[in-house]
Amino acid sequence: MLPLKSYAGSAGDDALGLAMADSLIRRFRATGAVIVRPEARGADALLEGSVHRAGGRLQVRVRLLRAGDGRTLWKESFDVPASEALTIENAVFDAVAHRLRLK
Repeated sequence: MLPLKSYAGSAGDDALGLAMADSLIRRFRATGAVIVRPEARGADALLEGSVHRAGGRLQVRVRLLRAGDGRTLWKESFDVPASEALTIENAVFDAVAHRLRLK
C-alpha cells in the first residue's frame, strides 16, 4: 500500500491521502488475510492511488498493480462530496477487499 498522492500538489490533499492509506493499511491487516509490507519487495500486489479535492468534491482513484511487472489488475475512481471522506474510504476498502476476494 502506497500513500494516496495528491495530483494537484496540495499539502492538505497529501495529508488526507496519507491518512487514508494509513487507515486502509490498518483495516487490511485486521482482516488477517493480507500481509501489509512497508516496501514492495516480496509483495504480490501494490495498491496505489491519488486523492484530490475540487469544488466541494473529493475524488479518489486507486489501482491494484501486480508487483512483478507493474501491470494494472484493477482500477476504480470514487467521487463524493468532500464532507463524506469516510464514505469514500469505506468504498475503497470494500472494493479492494472484493477484488482480493476477502469477503
